[in-house]
Amino acid sequence: MRGLSRGRRPSAAAVVSAVAVAVPVVLVGTAGQGNPVAELLQETGTVWIASPDQGLLSLIDGSSQELAASVRVTIPAGPLDVTQAGPSAYVTDVAAGTVTRLDGATYAPSSPFLLGTPGGGTSVLTGGDALFVVDAAERTATQLDPTTLRTGETVSLAAEPGAGQTVVDDDGRLWAVDAGGGGLTWVDGTRQGVIRDVDPQSVVVLVQGRPAVVDVANRRVARVDRGGVQAWGCLDVRPEDQVRVLGSHTRPEVYAAVPSTGTVVVAAVDRDDCSGVVPVAEPGTNDFGALAQSGAYLFVPNRTDGTTTVVDTRTGTRVVAFPLTPPGNDVQLVAKDGLVFYNDLDSHVSGVLTFADGSWVQGPSIDKYDPTTGQPVTVETPTGPSDGSVAGTPPASGLPAAPDAVTQTPDGSAPPTPAPEPTDPTPDTTQPPIGPPPTPSGAPSAPTAAVPSRPGSGAATGPPPAPDVLAVGTLTATPATIGADGTTTLTAPVANTEGAHWAVTVRAQDCDFAQTTPMAAVPQGEVFTTSLGPLSSECLGVHAVEMVLVGPTGTAAASTTLELVADPASTPAVSGLACAPVTPAPEEAITCTADETVVGRRATWTWSVADSVSGETVLSPSVRSAGEPFVVTVPHPSRYTVTLSVRYKGSVDEATAEISTTTTVPDVTGMSVDQATETLASAGLGASASTEASNAVAAGTVLRSEPGGGSVVVFGDAVGVVVSGGSNPPVNLYDRAWGATWASGAGALAFPGTDGDPRGGAILYGWAVLEDGSAPPVLSMHPEWVTGGWIEGTYTLDAPVLAGDRFRATVGFVAVTGATSAGVVTFRVIAVMPNDDRVEVHAVADTGADGVLRAIDVDLSRVAGARRIVLRVEAGETAAQDWAAWISPTISP
Repeated sequence: MRGLSRGRRPSAAAVVSAVAVAVPVVLVGTAGQGNPVAELLQETGTVWIASPDQGLLSLIDGSSQELAASVRVTIPAGPLDVTQAGPSAYVTDVAAGTVTRLDGATYAPSSPFLLGTPGGGTSVLTGGDALFVVDAAERTATQLDPTTLRTGETVSLAAEPGAGQTVVDDDGRLWAVDAGGGGLTWVDGTRQGVIRDVDPQSVVVLVQGRPAVVDVANRRVARVDRGGVQAWGCLDVRPEDQVRVLGSHTRPEVYAAVPSTGTVVVAAVDRDDCSGVVPVAEPGTNDFGALAQSGAYLFVPNRTDGTTTVVDTRTGTRVVAFPLTPPGNDVQLVAKDGLVFYNDLDSHVSGVLTFADGSWVQGPSIDKYDPTTGQPVTVETPTGPSDGSVAGTPPASGLPAAPDAVTQTPDGSAPPTPAPEPTDPTPDTTQPPIGPPPTPSGAPSAPTAAVPSRPGSGAATGPPPAPDVLAVGTLTATPATIGADGTTTLTAPVANTEGAHWAVTVRAQDCDFAQTTPMAAVPQGEVFTTSLGPLSSECLGVHAVEMVLVGPTGTAAASTTLELVADPASTPAVSGLACAPVTPAPEEAITCTADETVVGRRATWTWSVADSVSGETVLSPSVRSAGEPFVVTVPHPSRYTVTLSVRYKGSVDEATAEISTTTTVPDVTGMSVDQATETLASAGLGASASTEASNAVAAGTVLRSEPGGGSVVVFGDAVGVVVSGGSNPPVNLYDRAWGATWASGAGALAFPGTDGDPRGGAILYGWAVLEDGSAPPVLSMHPEWVTGGWIEGTYTLDAPVLAGDRFRATVGFVAVTGATSAGVVTFRVIAVMPNDDRVEVHAVADTGADGVLRAIDVDLSRVAGARRIVLRVEAGETAAQDWAAWISPTISP
């Protein structure tokens, strides 16, 4: 755990963090993790709370709802973590990597002991009977003696945990997520193992004292044990939600407070059930703090309006909301012994929520310190002897008396016995002294030396340091602005550095970056100088630089700022992003490659995939090896956007590639146009409608799609939808004779022709007397006047012949005046197919002498698609009097 939410307290000299005040890991805040940071749980109904800006620890008595005691601590310019184990507290200076023990009986602080890498994420965790110090930078965990801080077994975690990624369960086992590569490491005494199936952004919480993994990125939760992850259950949140999570003490559940929806989502860890949702605030700009639980009740603080909402987890209902702080203030909640203590970290106010007569009640506010002076509030104590060690004495129920046994230091030696306090024969019991407890004779105390002035400055910053106290003056960086790959020189005046070691930690102001140099011996001299850089920071802008010196005579620190600016030589430039295949099938492997020629493999390559149609995230941003091909599959037919983000030291370049999968055309035959369009749209396809005549299918009904149902096409393509327009209108070949092409064996013929043309001819008569005596309109066709002569007219149709169309006509001869016709011909009907093949549809031989007309009625279905029809007349041995007649030649259904 590494302090409160980033950016909320930039002016604080130190930051306090707690089980109930957790920092988000990527997009997740956690609570209920077994290491009660900044809450020192003492006897029944008492809790220690911290005021980091004042360097103050306050003991709140829940039964009387009063301040019981105050203890001053030395706070450097860095995060301060406080952890409880039994009656004592452990104060971790993260910047220095040191741990100080606060005795639970006397409130006396020990000397700081260097137990972790300065600035490297040192944290102290408790659970069961175990006490661990975790060094995230060194990826180690060390067991400590709770009383002496003597170090025991040190094991490699094979993990670099971030905030919210370590817990100690009720059996004293340590669990740590590797924020870099994923996986969950467990440590049980001298045994340890790694569970691989855990996302690097996951957090680990305690559910009924046992570990559970909360994987917001993949929307799932699960219990874990040394054998691995148990069955995953659902977590009904979005991967991008910034949630606060808490493992339940009483039920097999995880609670997730979602600011965007203003709800608490309940996810079971013993079954796949995440249906529970409890509204606690209006959707929108909520800023939930870390959750707390007392019995069956869940407490949800909201920094936006300063309220804390109480939820009954048994019924899933909102019970009450308390206005604990002004809007915008950080509030810490500590549940203990049926009480809930609250601590306003941005003000002097604290207090207690109690459960009485079936309801939660807010008690009077308790001042931790004077808001004007920052000094601890005076505590009234009973008349009688006082050791004067703290402001106030333990509450009436009594803290344990100082033990008779001598407490050892980490090296195994016993500290000198404290000298007895002088007795004031007339003590003022109304105003006891306020300040830190007295230091036992011979024991080291927190350094209080003045900082020496910079040589040559001509002005001192305070009185000269004591000869045995380590001190450091103003730290400067020259230059104070550097490029991403640049270096700077750090300089500071120092004093009494013999045997001291130094380390420098650089922290980014605008991103979660911290880099600490290895500890090194401080060179002798009055001015300390070292080179810093290049930094591996992943963001530009202002960075805080903190130098810590640790030596036999104490600890000293100084700080300055350094600004990183964009450097053209270290700004990534992505080109040539391409994915293959361009149109993959769903679940088919897609390989994407790109080029980056400026920073090469030094950059961080992050790939992500999103469904461009639904907006669904297919692959959350995932870091892959720089320059290596990226392989991914997509789940279903759609259009996807692959994004590559190449980042190097705060500079980013992005490129995208669009991928459209293949999909199958659904069968839309027989549907209406609207139904077909909707069906195709549901498959991710467009529709392009056209009309085609049909004798068999009603107008407005889909005849077919082009391509047809079952065909594989590209998602997003337009599919042709051919819709029935119903039957074509009848085609009267008599009326269209003017547009036909006429020819005989003698060649092309003009239309109309003449009766006496030996080449043959075609003539339209409004009426003509036929061999049977009738006189209808007639298309007369006379073949060439030779043996075997012929004549034909070729008609081009406006629309192709349809299945179900028929050719109908009556044929015969024009009557000869005063004689019987001698004509003998064969009438033929021919269809010309799209490939120019001529298909005879019908033929009938006739003579003019029989005085009978002949009817033709023939189905054209077998020549459906033909766009031309030929009417042909062929003569026999002679063409004399072969005035062949076509009466009402028509194509219609």
